[in-house]
Amino acid sequence: MGMFFTLFLKLCKEKHLKPDSELLERLPRNDTLLLDLSHMSICADMCGILGKALSFDETINELRFSDCMICPEGMQAILHGLASNTSVRKLNLKGNQIRGNTVESLGYMLRNNNCLTSICLEWNDLGILETPFIVFCDGLQANCNLRRLDIRNNQVTHHGAKQLAEALSSNKTLQVIDLKWNKVGLTGGRALLDLLRVNKTLLKIDLAGNDIPCDIVCSIDLLRFSH
Repeated sequence: MGMFFTLFLKLCKEKHLKPDSELLERLPRNDTLLLDLSHMSICADMCGILGKALSFDETINELRFSDCMICPEGMQAILHGLASNTSVRKLNLKGNQIRGNTVESLGYMLRNNNCLTSICLEWNDLGILETPFIVFCDGLQANCNLRRLDIRNNQVTHHGAKQLAEALSSNKTLQVIDLKWNKVGLTGGRALLDLLRVNKTLLKIDLAGNDIPCDIVCSIDLLRFSH
């Protein structure tokens, strides 16, 4: 049996928890690179076991939890485990209603994780509260490995765009960011334009559906193409 599957069963036994049968069917039986639990309903207890297993696992390279609608407690347990994970490079958390304290947990994970290169957070609520989003941006600023960030449809306002721009002004690794269908607006667009004047690493930034004036979008594109 694979390392992750064996570890998961061991942790369930230690916690006196019966493994969910559907979840067991989706877990890899060998040391595969992909763990795809998309569209599954996963309870908080099982998320706790998964998070603990991820903190020790050295085999899984890509992790998908898209459209699972995981509860805050469960998602925080997974993110806590990923903070010390050393193998996962690609992470998909699309459609999990991530907001509030869980956004802060994302920031903690980004600050401490040293191997993630791509993370998809599409269709969550990262920007709905200002303070948690600041913590998320602080984690992004400290991260030295992430190359791609997808935060489409996340209620990111002009305040959030300013915080993001400030964080990325000193980040030298992120190359692609997808910000489509947020609420960046005029002042947020200006902040991102100023960002591209100092950040030469960012090669692509998608801003469709943000009510940013065309002249600012054109200026952003010109700067991006010059990088």
